[in-house]
Amino acid sequence: MLTIDEITVLGLNVLDAQLLITLLLFDKYNNRLLIVRNSLIEYASPDIRILFLKNMLTILQNNEVIFSMHYYYPNKIELKVVKLMLNGVCISVKNNLIFINENPVKSLDKKSGIDFSFIHIGACDKKTAQQSLSS
Repeated sequence: MLTIDEITVLGLNVLDAQLLITLLLFDKYNNRLLIVRNSLIEYASPDIRILFLKNMLTILQNNEVIFSMHYYYPNKIELKVVKLMLNGVCISVKNNLIFINENPVKSLDKKSGIDFSFIHIGACDKKTAQQSLSS
């Protein structure tokens, strides 16, 4: 769904009618805060709190909401608050608008009546992308 330098920072997958989320959160210095792959937490920094109440996933860093998503059964999600950073790029969602480095994204294409969006920012070779994930 969202990639920065060929690294998926937010992705969704459906497996056996289950919605699985992939989420990579970094701070402005590229330090790992949270790594979730297919809804399994692989790493969480000590200053990260994860709350999942009913249909809402909220992630806080030092008591500030950095990610909030509502899931509406059976097939709709709504991103309420998003702050994704990697390699000097910040993607954020506020008030149903997408911002890249604090600049609003003007419009997203809608094709065939299906609302499908994909944002890819930057480019790097695969070796650099893999090094960012493993460090």
